[in-house]
Amino acid sequence: MEYQRALIPSKLGTGWFYAEGSCGDLSSYQSAFVFSLDGSTKQKIKAEGLRFFDDVQSRYFGGTWRETPFPNEGVLFNMVCAAQRSWAFPKDISAALKQPGSYFLSPTNNNPRNLIVLPDLGYVVFVASDR
Repeated sequence: MEYQRALIPSKLGTGWFYAEGSCGDLSSYQSAFVFSLDGSTKQKIKAEGLRFFDDVQSRYFGGTWRETPFPNEGVLFNMVCAAQRSWAFPKDISAALKQPGSYFLSPTNNNPRNLIVLPDLGYVVFVASDR
């Protein structure tokens, strides 16, 4: 858990909640981790919107911050997979990705990792796939 937390930019203050889920077979592997956002981070994001992310960079995830709806259906599959494999994984994330009001790093160079921030739900989500 601390390894995953260390991958999230420090400006995205995380709280106590953590859940993970993954699934895979011989041809591919998908996983997702979710942390709660701390209260002050949620409030700042709600007040500033996309501007909050102007100085939030991550070499691990790469890309440009954008507002949802999220364009990649494959990542939505990762969320469903994670939710099916973990009783603690929040079930409402996939629906929130289809609505405005959340933010994500739009990956570059076919990076199989995504970082998603859902301030209304109070989550920051790390999604990875080997394909």
